[in-house]
Amino acid sequence: MKKEKEIKKEEKKTVWYKEVIAYLSIIAIVIVIRTFIFTPAVVDGPSMEPTLKSNNWLIVLKFTKIDRNDVIVFKYNSEAKETNESKGDLLCPILLPTIGLNGYLV
Repeated sequence: MKKEKEIKKEEKKTVWYKEVIAYLSIIAIVIVIRTFIFTPAVVDGPSMEPTLKSNNWLIVLKFTKIDRNDVIVFKYNSEAKETNESKGDLLCPILLPTIGLNGYLV
């Protein structure tokens, strides 16, 4: 009886560690994917209509070749415009269409 209880306790300990390792692995994979491969972005406002409507979600690829008619997303400091200083705390994503590429005259 005592051995069976000890075996169950040991199994619970190993299962607990395995679950923690699995969750930490998933979190690490998500962080790497969101940091280096792609990230979600939300369209805010009617500036991209009729192509994109307000509150549409986009998946932004971080390493791609830019072609004509692609949508570019970059971070913009919303306070820098008002105060003419760049503090870097409030970064808002801005979506813009690609009109011209290198060598184009716009």
